Amino acid sequence: MPGTRTWPDSLLALLALAVSLAALNPLLSGVVWWFAGAFFAAIVLGAGALARLVLRGTVLPPLIGLAAGLVAVELVFLRGQALAGVIPTSAVFRKAGELAEQGTQSIAQQAVPAEPVTGILFLIVLGVVGLAFAADLLVVATQVRALAALPMLALLMIPMLVLSGRSDAFVWIAASAVYLILLRRGARPTSRLATGAIAALVVVGSLVIPSFLPPVGQTSATQGGLETRVNPLVSLGEDLRRGTAVTALRYSTKSSEPMYLRLATYESFAGDTWAPTVPDEQSLRRLDSLPTAIGRSDDVPTGSGEVTVRVDRVGGRWAPVPYAATSIRGLDGDWRADAEGLTVRSGDGEINGRQYTVDFDYPTVTPEQLQADSGSGRYDFDVRPYLETPPGLAPVIADTAAQVTAGKTTAWDQAVALQDWFRDDFSYSEDAPVDEDYDGSGVDVMPEFLEAKAGYCVHFASTMTVMARTLGIPARMVVGFLPGELTSTDEDDTQNFRVDTHKLHAWPELYFQGYGWLRFEPTPSRGSVPSYAIVPGASGDDTEPSAAPSDTPSDTASDPANRPDRTDTPARSAAQDAARSAQSVAQVGGIVLGVVLVLLIPLLLRRAVRLRRFSRIRRGRDPAQAAWTELRDTARDHGWNALESESVETLTGRLVDGMPGSEADALRRLARAVERTAYAPPDRPPVTTDDLAAAIRAIERDTPPVLRVRGALLPASLFRRVLAAADA
Repeated sequence: MPGTRTWPDSLLALLALAVSLAALNPLLSGVVWWFAGAFFAAIVLGAGALARLVLRGTVLPPLIGLAAGLVAVELVFLRGQALAGVIPTSAVFRKAGELAEQGTQSIAQQAVPAEPVTGILFLIVLGVVGLAFAADLLVVATQVRALAALPMLALLMIPMLVLSGRSDAFVWIAASAVYLILLRRGARPTSRLATGAIAALVVVGSLVIPSFLPPVGQTSATQGGLETRVNPLVSLGEDLRRGTAVTALRYSTKSSEPMYLRLATYESFAGDTWAPTVPDEQSLRRLDSLPTAIGRSDDVPTGSGEVTVRVDRVGGRWAPVPYAATSIRGLDGDWRADAEGLTVRSGDGEINGRQYTVDFDYPTVTPEQLQADSGSGRYDFDVRPYLETPPGLAPVIADTAAQVTAGKTTAWDQAVALQDWFRDDFSYSEDAPVDEDYDGSGVDVMPEFLEAKAGYCVHFASTMTVMARTLGIPARMVVGFLPGELTSTDEDDTQNFRVDTHKLHAWPELYFQGYGWLRFEPTPSRGSVPSYAIVPGASGDDTEPSAAPSDTPSDTASDPANRPDRTDTPARSAAQDAARSAQSVAQVGGIVLGVVLVLLIPLLLRRAVRLRRFSRIRRGRDPAQAAWTELRDTARDHGWNALESESVETLTGRLVDGMPGSEADALRRLARAVERTAYAPPDRPPVTTDDLAAAIRAIERDTPPVLRVRGALLPASLFRRVLAAADA
């Protein structure tokens, strides 16, 4: 039976969880998440300790602690969803599912260390509540302190699995020290060797295991979220659809131009997906002196500017830079620029956490200049890769491009006609391509996109790029970031911008001889149309970035509060809402079911041991020993102190004391059968499973219901075997 003074164990269990929770420090920024987790663990263990003062020796205190923790989660994260603040409803499970989904998506989206947004905090707190309940149940209620390693390892192993070799050694040492204190509290003198051996295994394992785990980010091309190791385009749609936006980067500039920051350019399109342009070594340039933007004549007037970029949540090897960069300062290491696309890439470096300054220039060309220059059809470099169309291109692509540009005589007129057609006749939607199964940038998607007339930036950019190529205009696609949100302006007129993860964007660039690559914006309600792409005399574009400070976003439609797919597309149907609610409930239900299954593991293992012993008795394989061991273990599970040295007669005498006559007779009959089988000649009647089953029922009926439940869920004999194996 557990001792009455268990509050020191509760404190040690809380300390063990708090120290182990600190292992997540390499994965999360700040310390708010740690205080939140420790606070909720204290609620669970504290409520269990208080309940144990009244309900000593029962299994109820851990359950009361769990209930207190879940109520606290409701009050903090699910306010207004529960009846009387504590009674769960379907709205509670739906909201919990939404928070869990937001947290899961945010974890996949962010680079480490991640910002602990509400969804992530909810997952941390929910996990800590479950682990605190497990610690109270396994360590405090049963006094099997060695099992404290299970909830501790559940936290300590997370950074090892996510960031191979980057776990915090100090946290492991502190956790090992707390674990040793737990093991030594009330331990027998003979268990010192086992204590030292377990501690040595934990410490050595924590140092050795990370070296055998595969490094994160090197086993696949994309790791989810804003990872840009190989192809930033691959997961762009999923990035845009994720509900929680976090800061991707910040930048400061005095330039008045909308700051589109490019990651990668795309010229190669085999039909399935676009491949980023990866130049050969000969075309790479040092960052301190970059070549002039390709194709731009010295006669074209340009403006210049400077921007300082601070990357917060963009993992991988592509650096966000404006076009056209002329020099870059602050990127130390193996960073090079592509002479043609002026994108910046590293062979082995990480852009996350970097700060650098970019000098850039841009053409101040007017629509009249571009409209007047019909072009000679001759180019100063090989444009054939930018005119190629993929095999299997549906005729509707070229036919539609010809219809939209009918009567347009110059490349500029054709380009603007395509851009305006997309912006006027189509709608922005991140969900429609998924719901109607034409998501992606492949050649087979474009006909369906043209028919549905709804999609997001990848569909507009890739389709306009291919359409321009069918008209004989060199074109490529670019992936990067929209200008972002103006947060403040300094006294020297430096403007500070914040760009979140929902600003990831794709756009086409078309080539004009003498002017170089020029950006166009076919995606409706996103970004800004450049001044040279507006027909003279037209009213302009209402999405031009605002110069207003702080709250006013520079690209209104890309702000999470004004996401276009929430306003200019049809509302979700009731069936879709019901399906998503059911999915959220199923997710929470799955978590609850998983916890229940884990809690049932000791019961199932104990039942397996009993079935094996019954099988031994039926087959005559040392039936006396099997029956005697099972009888003794059953007594231990139900609160009896059955010593190893105690004889069958002595234990039976203690068990039958106070039992009704019929039940006492069943126990005595089994004891006599065990003694006869063990010491009498072989021809005597053997022990039978009927006798053993009757004796087990007698012990169970003579045990109070609460202790009987504890004996089933937390069989002391099973944990005793674990400790015996450790001591051995």
